[in-house]
Amino acid sequence: MTPGEKLFESLLAAREKAGGTLTQADWIAAADQAIVDLQVLRKRKPRRLKTDRPRNLLFDSLALGTGCRDISQITRNGAKAVGVALADIREVAPGLTVEEIDRVVAAYRNRHPTWPCTATAIAKHWAEFAATAATRAAKRDLYVEPALWSGAAKALYGDDVGGQMVSRGWFELGTDMRADILRQLNQPKKGNS
Repeated sequence: MTPGEKLFESLLAAREKAGGTLTQADWIAAADQAIVDLQVLRKRKPRRLKTDRPRNLLFDSLALGTGCRDISQITRNGAKAVGVALADIREVAPGLTVEEIDRVVAAYRNRHPTWPCTATAIAKHWAEFAATAATRAAKRDLYVEPALWSGAAKALYGDDVGGQMVSRGWFELGTDMRADILRQLNQPKKGNS
């Protein structure tokens, strides 16, 4: 039965109870009471865990990566935030994997250590860390931090200087050093033609 039908039935019952005639004030009072009754019926039921369904590994990875310690204790609002963020990410990354989520969360935490790492923040900054065809041009972009630049820096400048560069961070390096590191990263591997 729809809410409108329930309201109609309540008003009919009120009219019959009053002997077939109601004043305008009686109709309004009966309608108000019926609306209150409908709202009480529509209140949320306690949350039931869906233990019979298999876990969504992408959801779990995003939730755990952004600070959730125990998936079974996630609140409705927390789960909603993770679910909405995951849906946003999947719109632009339909072949999303757990490994990709883990990589992006780690890169986000590395680049923005003082920012809150939430599912919403990961979705908002997804394009900054995504490894798609559109971001392959980043191999030559001095203003996009490459994933494995620390090894190239150590190979070019030695372990001591390279280690100091890594501890300072990509964006603290001069553009000439960044360009050298990118050239090192993009050199063809020996044995590949």
